[in-house]
Amino acid sequence: MFFSKSLLTSPRPSEKRLPILNSFQPDSSHRRDLLCCFLRRYDPAGARSFFRTCRFSLDPQMTIDPSIYLGGPMKKVFGWVVCGAFVMGMFSIAYAQFAKPDDAIAYRQSVMTLIGQHFGRIAAVVKGEKPYQQQEVAKNAELVSTLSKLPWDAFAAAGADKGKTHMKPEVLQNKEAFKSAAAAMEKEAAKLAQVAAGGSLDDVKTQFGAVGKSCKACHDKWRTQ
Repeated sequence: MFFSKSLLTSPRPSEKRLPILNSFQPDSSHRRDLLCCFLRRYDPAGARSFFRTCRFSLDPQMTIDPSIYLGGPMKKVFGWVVCGAFVMGMFSIAYAQFAKPDDAIAYRQSVMTLIGQHFGRIAAVVKGEKPYQQQEVAKNAELVSTLSKLPWDAFAAAGADKGKTHMKPEVLQNKEAFKSAAAAMEKEAAKLAQVAAGGSLDDVKTQFGAVGKSCKACHDKWRTQ
């Protein structure tokens, strides 16, 4: 299973039964559960897309409360902050645990699907197809920035250029150059999140174009058409 069903359906444990946060060492299944928490909380529609792409199902009636990991009656806001920190901090370990190349391919394609979905929502505003709502644009830009940090090591797994993928073999042959291209995209996505949080629509349009250029440059060099 991609996530532990017991985590999703069980009541909140008492404080005495929970592990101390500083000594808690989640295994790979816990890391996946934390990703579920992050996506389910901040983007339910995107989470469903993620699980469809990975060939997993997500019961819309299930609720996920990451504060069960944290112990005691902590405020949910703090729980979500720590959940997000766990997700981001532990992916560097999780990357190395792909059981086979197909898992790495499915993972990175799922993340790219989510990036495309949220970037597309901003594109609709930039093109004038939808009205400009600053908070919505900022939320989507922040998600693009967060997600942009996730897929790159999944390209480095042995055999990850084989199978149902458009990845060129040159990615594995020129890892440092690929990392530089990935870092450039991350940098532009982070700028977009900053601009969307406090800038004008014109500023968003300008930086949106910069992110698009970085994506295109990477695709042109490292992706087969």
